[in-house]
Amino acid sequence: MAEIFSPVDIGSIHLETPIMNGAGPVKLPEHVLEIARSDAGAIVLGSITIEERFGNAGVVYARGKDDIYSLNSKGLPNGGLFYYRDKLPELVSIAHDHGKPLIVSIAGFSPEEYARLSDVVINSGVDGQELNLGCPNVWGKDGKQKRIASFDEDLTGETLRQVEQAVGPDAWTAVKLSPFSDPIALQSIANILSQSRLVTAVTSTNTFPNAFSFNEEDSPAIDPGGGLSGLAGKALKPIGIGQVRQLRSVLPSAIAIIGVGGISNSQDVFDYLRAGADATQITTAYINFGSQVFRRARGNG
Repeated sequence: MAEIFSPVDIGSIHLETPIMNGAGPVKLPEHVLEIARSDAGAIVLGSITIEERFGNAGVVYARGKDDIYSLNSKGLPNGGLFYYRDKLPELVSIAHDHGKPLIVSIAGFSPEEYARLSDVVINSGVDGQELNLGCPNVWGKDGKQKRIASFDEDLTGETLRQVEQAVGPDAWTAVKLSPFSDPIALQSIANILSQSRLVTAVTSTNTFPNAFSFNEEDSPAIDPGGGLSGLAGKALKPIGIGQVRQLRSVLPSAIAIIGVGGISNSQDVFDYLRAGADATQITTAYINFGSQVFRRARGNG
């Protein structure tokens, strides 16, 4: 089957196809090389944090029957800022040698951390950054779940302000959100994003927070957080498309939308694009089936 999607420009980033990987599974040079050699239009690395993180312990990823959904609570495992400060030039070279832009997802635990991460990332030669304001799977030493930043309007606004102060308003920046069930809250966060000079795109949606399932032994399918975890995969697609439709109706046209959730083939991509997305990301299907999913999503297999 021939290529069915046209190239797209999102700000200064050109995508030969509106399909890329989602942040989460791509952390190391070999991961970047795998995506670089695939049919994806861009590479998304991360999320990365200030400190090295080994992630949550125990079972942190589970697949539902017939892959109807996935659950994950990985806890942002990554090598930390100093590791990536040294590695990013190499990773940029891998991406650019294969004709693909490199976007780095960053996850701070305060506006100051986002600004510090952004300063290093943007000045490393990458093509853009994605501020992960929607991760639900971080638990503190006290056993309590960390606040999801995109649900806090003041925290989101202050993060954007400090990041812009650190790198300037022209740094290519996407903001990744958790899904909103309250349309008023969605409108409020869209207002904040619209008022920022920094935001190039909005990535929606992150996993649906605090889902739960039992395994075959009648124990929680996921170990951390008492089994509460982020829902993704096919079951997330109607939620993701609903988020895209709502965001497109309230965001200015200058802010692009990157749709995520339940994409594994070209029909899924098409559905997101006709709902208002400019580009898409694939995460669960990439984890489950490997990089050939990007070829299938482009309509080439």
